[in-house]
This record gives sequence, structure tokens and C-alpha cells, in this order.
Amino acid sequence: PESSTRVAELLTGGVDLALSVLPQDWERIEDNPGTAMLHYTTDRVWGLTVAHAPADGVEAVATSLPEVREAINLAIDRDEINELVGGFGVPTLTRLTPPIPCWDAVSPPLYDVNPFDPERARALLESVGYPNVPGAELTLHSAFGQGVAHREIAETIASMLEDVGFIVRLDIRDLTNFRETVYQNNPGGLMLQTLGNFTTDPWLFVLNYDSKSGTRAMPRNRFSDETLDMMAAQIEREMDPQQRCALVADYAQRVRELNASIELLHQPESLGIREDVEWTPPTDGNFLMLNLRFR
Repeated sequence: PESSTRVAELLTGGVDLALSVLPQDWERIEDNPGTAMLHYTTDRVWGLTVAHAPADGVEAVATSLPEVREAINLAIDRDEINELVGGFGVPTLTRLTPPIPCWDAVSPPLYDVNPFDPERARALLESVGYPNVPGAELTLHSAFGQGVAHREIAETIASMLEDVGFIVRLDIRDLTNFRETVYQNNPGGLMLQTLGNFTTDPWLFVLNYDSKSGTRAMPRNRFSDETLDMMAAQIEREMDPQQRCALVADYAQRVRELNASIELLHQPESLGIREDVEWTPPTDGNFLMLNLRFR
């Protein structure tokens, strides 16, 4: 899980691939005989799963207030988050990203957009009387080691939220502990994670906010919206590609307006690889080795 250990193993020949290498180690790997860096954009998106209602055993979460969710959205500088991963990501307000069909039908665009406005965020918090609201303290749950600068992204987001006036408790756990405890119910209000997509169709994006699709995503954000549910039913039935994209675009705009979740960055991957290894990594985060060979 520690980037420094992965890099050391790569440089000494202990491993052939080192995933999610931090930018400060890139030059060392490039300059080392026999190793190189490989950068590519995945189909995954860094984002915050946001609780819209309390969990079992939690009386209240401030993120149930739309003004609080929008303040979170405006408090985060996505360009600075991108710098943490070496600039290979793309700021985004949606999980509907290239090359997923219909991403470019969204207008105004939600991709390659950074609405950073800390003054507006502070004003929104003041408008609801924060911190004098139920569940004012937000816990930002995160794992580490799931992508480039995972821990650093969580720490930076917490700092940005505190800068506009939020009370934040940062809870970073190893990935197994995270999955087995907070991942399913997101009790503290916010959860940083990277989630994947189908690249051939926007249907997985739609399902993430359709409460009719079952309980797969709903326990983590406890979100539902009747309008989105009706729109999802239309998208499911529409067979004309152009009309379907228009519906998907409207759906994406409503997801964004409600801050059903708060998307941050189209996730890049930066991995170190030994030069005697020939491998084209898949973009979906599943590191299949079927096309790997040694030169």
C-alpha cells in the first residue's frame, strides 16, 4: 500500500510493475536503467459519495442540506487535486466522461470544469447557520493506496473544506478495513473513492442514481429523487441514440444540480514498469495480465 515501498522494489528488481507512483518518484524511475513510467487515463473518476440522510446509529448529517453539499462542491479546487497526481487527470463535475457515449451532449459542459469558489462556499454555509446545524461535524472517510496520491488527495480535500469553515474529521483506513466497515454505509457524511464506468454505454452512470435499481449504491449515499427515477426509466426505453443522449445529458445536469455525489477528477494512472516487460494495461482498473509478455 505504500508508494515508496513499491518504487524501491521496482528499482531493485523485486517487482516488474509498481502501480500508482507518486509524481516525486517519476524522474527517479525514468533515470534508472531498466525502468520507465507509463501514464494513461482510466475510465474511473475520483469523487465524494455524499450522505443525503443519516445512517443507522447517526442522528444527523449536515450533508442532508443542499446548501452544504453545494458548499463542498465549491470549496474543492480540482486543479490543485490534479496537481497531486501530476496533472494527468481532468477536472470533472460528472462521472459521464470520455469515451462514454453521450458525454459530449451535456450542455453546459460538466467535464473539464472547475467551479472552485471558496467565498461562495462560505456564504452558503452562513446562509444555513453552519456550524449550528445538526450533524455539523463531517467525517471524510477514505482508504489509501487505491490510486495515485490517494492519501494526499483525502488530506488536501479535508484542508480545503476546513478553509471555508467546515468542521472535518479525517478517517483514513487501509483498503480492506475501509471496505469492511465504512464503505457500505458512509456514516460520517463524506467518502472519497474512485468508481469505474462502462465505456460503451452510459447505463452504469444512470444506475448509480436510480433508486429503482435496487440497493447497490443507495446505502452509501441514501439518495433518491423521483424525477431522476422517471428519467432513468425513459433512458432505459429510448432506442434512438440521439434522443437517448439528450435524455442522458438532462439526467447528468440534474445529478449535478442535486449534488447527488460530488465528482472531482477523471482519474489517471501512473505506473512504473521494467523495460523488459511489454504490457498494455486496461483502463478499467482491473489489472489483467493476459496481454503481458517478457521481451
